[in-house]
Amino acid sequence: MAHGHCEQASGDALVLLGGEPGGLLPNVSEAPAAEIAEFLGREGTAIRVGKDRYYTRVHLEEAVGKVLAEVQARGKATPSELRSALGLTRKYLIPILEWMDAQGLTVRDGDARRATPV
Repeated sequence: MAHGHCEQASGDALVLLGGEPGGLLPNVSEAPAAEIAEFLGREGTAIRVGKDRYYTRVHLEEAVGKVLAEVQARGKATPSELRSALGLTRKYLIPILEWMDAQGLTVRDGDARRATPV
């Protein structure tokens, strides 16, 4: 498949899935949404964050940048502080923070997160 066709297929799949504020794709626990989300993950358009959650790459990278900026500015930051900075509820924020921990971008320090040494 030509590169342009892949981009079109990814864009079409995102439209089919819809999406929610902040780039969260809808719950993908059931077919055909699960297959579409997995396709987007393979294409690199979406990133799996948790069991049934996918974010678009662009929105997740934006959220990660905001979390890291806030953590670096404060030294460490609680979910409440990060929730205010990102405008997300805990329901959406905590899976992102856990994903960042798993990726080695942050580490949990009590109730807060701090950046891992570079």
